[in-house]
Amino acid sequence: MMKKLTALVLMMVMSVCLLAGCGSKTVRIDLSDYMNVLFRGADGKGTARADLDYSGFEKAIMAGSKEGEAALSKITKLESTMTLSVSPNKDLKNGDKVTMTVSYDKDAAKNAGVALDGVSREFTVSGLSASGAETTPGASSAAGTEKAAETDPASVELDAFDPAYWNTENGIAITYEEVSPYGFLRVTNNLPAENPLSKVNYQFSEYQDLHEGDEVTVTVSFKDAKMKNQYHFKELTGTYTVGPVDHYLTDASELDSQTIASLQKSALDLALQSTAGTLEFQTAEGYKGFYNGEAVTVDSSEAGNSIYALRHADGFIGRLAIPACLHVTVTEPDWMENHTSYAYDLLFFSTVSGVIVHADGSITADSAELTNKGTADLEDELINGLGSWFDAVTVEKIVLAGN
Repeated sequence: MMKKLTALVLMMVMSVCLLAGCGSKTVRIDLSDYMNVLFRGADGKGTARADLDYSGFEKAIMAGSKEGEAALSKITKLESTMTLSVSPNKDLKNGDKVTMTVSYDKDAAKNAGVALDGVSREFTVSGLSASGAETTPGASSAAGTEKAAETDPASVELDAFDPAYWNTENGIAITYEEVSPYGFLRVTNNLPAENPLSKVNYQFSEYQDLHEGDEVTVTVSFKDAKMKNQYHFKELTGTYTVGPVDHYLTDASELDSQTIASLQKSALDLALQSTAGTLEFQTAEGYKGFYNGEAVTVDSSEAGNSIYALRHADGFIGRLAIPACLHVTVTEPDWMENHTSYAYDLLFFSTVSGVIVHADGSITADSAELTNKGTADLEDELINGLGSWFDAVTVEKIVLAGN
């Protein structure tokens, strides 16, 4: 009886595993393999800065993932949640112990199919000089000018910012992922193994919350400390200027006439479609509703002479509201005694979100959606209602050229 019970339990466990996807591939990574701490300053007054080999980290995941290139976007989203810290990080002397820790979003790791071990690692402070001259790569207050203080005369000089490799597709590739202001920088070292620059880490002073035109400091270091016996850097730091990048619409002046015309046409189309069936709209007295499409006649229609920008709390225009004007006659059905006709000037608002100005200057937006309608004299009330609906901080009226 016990053997039968054991076999039954085993079968149940196997069934649960199959249903839960026990055979799915999860890549386990020891994050400590990709950690490094950069020390600089004088012995007793030294500082520490956390560094992570993102390129090596990505390659390790890709090598073990069954998704191949499809996993890359999930990995970059995981990286965007990572926060590097080191403690203690100041008033250090040679021989002190510091601990580097990486925090991250566990849901992002799960979505990327990654399990992370070794999220903290201890380092011993070294390389701090009595004079304060830097002997280990670190951050610079004068980006692009800091030199290695002490080098072996026999070592080979490396230009980590050689234009032949720096910010090139097949060299040190720098990309801006997602859309500003929510995008982030990603650095990939694509150089072949025989090139010594392939063994160099590039650490940006900032990766997230960057906008077009922002300038960040780039610090270089060797992935393997033994390389310092063979090479030295021409410069320890450089700069990178963000842009041009895809960004959410920030000013109505970025909209070209073709885009505006397309938005207006969509708004008119949606407004006209809404008169083919149930027509409900807001009046000063409340709502009116007409349920027989044949009773509604559109006498004329035109685009509004303005558009409205619903500005998000983060500064960009989260939505555009585009008005369309319809002059309609509503006739009561024939079966009603003394049926009467009524004329209304109506204003229909359609909204679009996700308006993106791409790096090449082109503009795309999500599909338009009819969101509000009422008599034309209620324009201010209708648009303010939309502002509250979408939690916009401000609503800006933009009068179009020629109106």
